[in-house]
Amino acid sequence: MTVENDILRYRYQGFLEHAKGNSTKTIDSHLRAIVGFNQFQRGRLFGTITIEHIMAFRKHILEKVSQTTGEELSASTIVHTLGALQDFFHWLVDSEFPKFDRAAIEYFTPPKRTELNARTRPRRQVPTPEDIARMVAAIDIDTFIGLRDAAVISIIFLTAIRDGALVSLRIKHVRADQRQINQDTNEVDTKLGQNQVTTWFPVGEQYEAILLKWLHARKAAGATDEDPLFPKTPSMIAPKASQADCNLPWASATPVRAIFKDACATAGLPYFNPHSVRNTLAHMKGRVCRTDEEKKAWSQNLGHKHMRTTDDDYAHVASERQHELLAGMTTRGEEGLDAAEIFDLLRAATPEKRAAVRVLLSG
Repeated sequence: MTVENDILRYRYQGFLEHAKGNSTKTIDSHLRAIVGFNQFQRGRLFGTITIEHIMAFRKHILEKVSQTTGEELSASTIVHTLGALQDFFHWLVDSEFPKFDRAAIEYFTPPKRTELNARTRPRRQVPTPEDIARMVAAIDIDTFIGLRDAAVISIIFLTAIRDGALVSLRIKHVRADQRQINQDTNEVDTKLGQNQVTTWFPVGEQYEAILLKWLHARKAAGATDEDPLFPKTPSMIAPKASQADCNLPWASATPVRAIFKDACATAGLPYFNPHSVRNTLAHMKGRVCRTDEEKKAWSQNLGHKHMRTTDDDYAHVASERQHELLAGMTTRGEEGLDAAEIFDLLRAATPEKRAAVRVLLSG
C-alpha cells in the first residue's frame, strides 16, 4: 500500500474496532478485502478511485479463480468482499473525502444472481441427536484421551458452547451442582464479549455423566479451579510433562475440530463440525419445548436474544426433510391429526375444553 492508503486502512481498522465493536475475525476479513482491492488498483490513492476502477475490480472478482480450490470464488465470498468495500468507501466519504462521488460506491453492488446464490447456498449437514450419540459411543472413555474427547463433545451438546469459548474455559466455570457453565467474558472468549450463564440442555444424562467424570479426573490429577478444563497436555495423559505444561490451555479450536473429525470417522458418519451441534439443538427446540415460554428460554440458552435468530439461522429444514414433510401432508389429507397438532389445539383450548377432553380420554 502507499503510505496514504495505509494510514486510511489503519484509521478504518480503529473505527471498526472502537466505534463498531467488531471482533478481530470480522475486522481481519474487512481488511483483507481492502488490501485485495488496493493490490488490484496497484496502490492507486483511494480518494482518486472512479466508477471505472470499481467496475474493473467487480469484473475481476466475479471471474477470479481461488488459489486454494482452483475454481471461481464462491458467491458468499464475492458478496462479502464487495460489501466490505462498499462499507469502507462509505466511511471514506463520511470521514475523509466528502467530495468523493457517492454514486460510484453503488457500483460495488454484486449482481442480483450472485446475491441470491449466496443466500440460498447449500447448508452444511446437521447431526441428529442419534448421530451425536453414535459419535460418543464410538469413543473409548476408559482411556484418558477418550474420556477427554467424549467430554468435549458432551459439553458442546449440553451447552451449545462455541469451540472458541470452549478452549478458554476453566474448571471453575463449570457449575456442576447447578448444571450450568458460566461464560464470563472477562475470562472466556465468548462471541462479541457476551456474558452468559448456560444451563445444560436436557439432551441425556449420559453426557452429563461423561462431563462430570472428566471433571473428577482433572481434579484428581491435582488441577485447581483456575486451571483449564481442557488443558493442552493433561497431567494424567502425559505424566512426565511439567506442571506448567499441564496447565496450558489449547491455543486454538483446531484440536476440538480434530476430535469431532476423528469421532465422526470412527462412528462411520460424515464430518460434523462443532458449531453444527448448535443447529442440532435449534432443531430440537420444536420437539422438546411445549410452551412459547419454554421455546424462548431454549433460544436464550443458545445465546440468542430473539427466537427468530434460532429459527431462521439455525433451525433450517433440510431439503430432504422438507420433501418428506410435504409428502406426509399429502398422504395424511385433511383427516387425522398428528401428536403435535393435537398438542397445539389443547394448548389453545379453554380450561373447560381441556377438562372435557380429559374426561373423554379417561372414560
